[in-house]
Amino acid sequence: KEPDVNRDEVCLFLKCYNPDRAELRFVGNFYTSKHDKLTKYLPMMREMCGFDQDTPVDVYEEISFMGADGEVDVPKYDETTMANSAIGANVEGANLQLSHGDILVLQKRNTEAPQSQFPTATIFYSHKHNHQVMIF
Repeated sequence: KEPDVNRDEVCLFLKCYNPDRAELRFVGNFYTSKHDKLTKYLPMMREMCGFDQDTPVDVYEEISFMGADGEVDVPKYDETTMANSAIGANVEGANLQLSHGDILVLQKRNTEAPQSQFPTATIFYSHKHNHQVMIF
């Protein structure tokens, strides 16, 4: 017998990036309807990361640590897209195209001049991808 699966649900994983410590950590997963807007889940995502509800955040998707062109593929979602587009892949008008097992990365919006060596999740992923240890 097939397990009970709601075909409208999408399981997403969430990581939080802290640019001050250049730290990326897994905080959990949650289920969404593929017809919902991602902004509906921002309060819960902030809570999972330990942020205050009024904290401005940026949301990235960890598509591939190394894309087809050999580069890191971690795009940032703008607020208009999150507010106006359905979450799920194969949903008419969905620009996010999220599906089961996709990973989102949440970080506090950097409103000041970057104090960190890696001020955004995209720059951090690129550093980790290109980082090589040299032993002499």
